[in-house]
Amino acid sequence: AVTTHIEVLPPSMSLAGDATQQVIVRAHLSDGTVEDVTEWAKFSTNADTLIEVGEDGLVKVIGTGSGAISVYYDSKVASAEVAVA
Repeated sequence: AVTTHIEVLPPSMSLAGDATQQVIVRAHLSDGTVEDVTEWAKFSTNADTLIEVGEDGLVKVIGTGSGAISVYYDSKVASAEVAVA
């Protein structure tokens, strides 16, 4: 089976202070199955003064504002919005 698309859970986060949030990455396959691929996914952020995202998908707040994390797996890309108060 091939990966048709990936999803990030939760798809949006509203965090405060020095909060952390674990994200989960699920791959949807052409045979209809869904697999947790968090440990193999790659993570990045467009807001590195606001949040840090570890190789394990743990999002950590370091500032305030809004941004996003991008997730890459098997040539697929998904993102999650992050708002920090």
